[in-house]
Amino acid sequence: QAQPDPQAELAKGLTDEARAKASKAMADTELSLAKAEQARAEMIKTLTEISDPELAGALNTEQQIRPTSQPGPAMAPPQVAPPPAEQGMP
Repeated sequence: QAQPDPQAELAKGLTDEARAKASKAMADTELSLAKAEQARAEMIKTLTEISDPELAGALNTEQQIRPTSQPGPAMAPPQVAPPPAEQGMP
């Protein structure tokens, strides 16, 4: 009886592994989409339970805390280190 070809066995194993990883990635994606849809549904439910006066009060409070005309803090530009060849050279 002939021995199985090691290259063919390796190729089959790698193919099976790739298929398993692809299946897991698809399942993870479906789970993420389901969780996002659940969060969206919960948000819509919460928003429908908020009365107009409550919403107006919350928006008023938010505007008092941070007026829309107030800019956010300025960001400093990123600092870049010189390439290793230039470090320590005058």
